[in-house]
Amino acid sequence: MVSTSTPAGIGKASGAYSTMRQLGGAFGVAITAAVFAATGGYTSAAAFSDGFGAAMAVAAGLGVAATLAGTLLPPTWRPALRAPTGAPAEADRMDIS
Repeated sequence: MVSTSTPAGIGKASGAYSTMRQLGGAFGVAITAAVFAATGGYTSAAAFSDGFGAAMAVAAGLGVAATLAGTLLPPTWRPALRAPTGAPAEADRMDIS
């Protein structure tokens, strides 16, 4: 996650996050298209409906699997970096009057 990266590693974290997001989308589309092709097709409305239903079931299953993984895996966050002693905190510098 980019927000837990050190300032020196934020570029790498951003690039890794963007790459994983793109790959996740590409693999998701590829998997659902493969399921659609294996279970249905464009030959009739019934074939299309069968393929579409199976593809959406697999997409929902992938979503449930991702939710479970995100919920059950241990957290990897670190406490936020604090300002050095003597330096005013961000809230102290803001004028909220």
